[in-house]
Amino acid sequence: MKHKIYSLVAMLTMALALTSCFKEEEKVPDNSSQATAIVAFSIKEVKILHDTVNAAGKDTVVVTKYKPTTYRFYINQNNGTIYNPDSLPYGTKAKAVLTNITAKSNGKIFIRPLTIGVATPYKENDSIDFSQPRIIEVYSQNGEYRKTYTITVNVHKQRGNEFKWNTLNDNTNFALFDDVKMVSYNKKMYVFGKKGSQTICYFTAENDGNTWTQVPTTFGATSYKSVIATENGMFLLDNGQIKHSNDGVTWTTVSTAPLQQLVAAGATELYALSNSNTLMVSKDNGVSWTNEALDANSSYLPTNGIGFIYQPSATDNQISRVTLFGTNTTNNFVVAWTKLIDGTSTSTSYKWSFVETEVSSEFQLPKYNHLSVIYYNNKAMAFGVTDNGKFAPIKESINNGIVWTTNKHYVYPTETPSRNFAIAADSQKYIWIVCGNKVWKGRLNSEGWSKQQTEFTRSY
Repeated sequence: MKHKIYSLVAMLTMALALTSCFKEEEKVPDNSSQATAIVAFSIKEVKILHDTVNAAGKDTVVVTKYKPTTYRFYINQNNGTIYNPDSLPYGTKAKAVLTNITAKSNGKIFIRPLTIGVATPYKENDSIDFSQPRIIEVYSQNGEYRKTYTITVNVHKQRGNEFKWNTLNDNTNFALFDDVKMVSYNKKMYVFGKKGSQTICYFTAENDGNTWTQVPTTFGATSYKSVIATENGMFLLDNGQIKHSNDGVTWTTVSTAPLQQLVAAGATELYALSNSNTLMVSKDNGVSWTNEALDANSSYLPTNGIGFIYQPSATDNQISRVTLFGTNTTNNFVVAWTKLIDGTSTSTSYKWSFVETEVSSEFQLPKYNHLSVIYYNNKAMAFGVTDNGKFAPIKESINNGIVWTTNKHYVYPTETPSRNFAIAADSQKYIWIVCGNKVWKGRLNSEGWSKQQTEFTRSY
């Protein structure tokens, strides 16, 4: 019995001796010989697959060497993780990656194998397989301290510039509409349609689209044109009455005004065309209205196919811009008007500026039927239907309508338009289309990519 006890004590002593050969990074002294941490990680070179067309016109794949110097890796010393929040491009070959890894105070770096085995010393000129997360060990100079890290090299599994549509359930109610408008508000999609002498509204949740609920209230025949979704609720014009709703279901009358259509909104303003074809503004949620100043003749204001985009400034959150789009009988192409809004002063008011362009017709926006302009992927994007009943080329503008170009990455569903057409973008960056009884939603792959944490609050 004593022999067994002595054997057990010996085994425990040996185990303790082995585990105390080095100390995990708990409270590491500032002594450089005891310091242990990875302080920098970057990719020096990697290979990437590119889709291209060869001289014979056939699709082919080429492999090139790529130095992703703009892709930054973040080190979370709290939990020992290293990763790139911006994934490397689709087609990157993560199985063979050349890296630069720097340890604090010239600590020694070892890489654990993907399977069972002994960790090997890191060598800068040896490629590493990062097709799955890798564990590395860094030892202090004196060999007494160790810290482990898990390195993940994120690579996009989708082509970022691909746009895909999802087909939702047909809706026979929508097919009865003469014309429609769709807006996104509070994570719901609302379709307002003209049916005879009425405007009827249906809504669905952003994450649904197959089940639609009818709003009990109906409106005048042209009210669908005036629906505006803002940060302060939804507004519409119903036979001269401005109405407001916080949920799209219950509507209250705010005021009565000589207006023909609500056309745009900023963070705190509503804009409308008056019965005398002037542009008016309300800064109190539709209660009172005053005339807006224009820098060009009001005959250039849009009167049909009206849409707008609202853009907060990227450099000053107190400054924003509203741009109005549409057609009129004066101009041969879609016109644009734009205005700056100063959120720091209610008394400061800028003029609306007519967006003049001298570019050729190729770079102007044609007068599409059922014209819809939305703000998507940091651009104004225009959709519609041609005179011969086909989906019109999707155009985009990065300068508020001065120049319009065709983006071939954006495509329509593979069907023919019918009867009516409306489009809107939701808070999850999906674009929705209602056309006849058809409903689709889709988005650019890159718009669905999530962002990882990049700031941490710990020193080492």
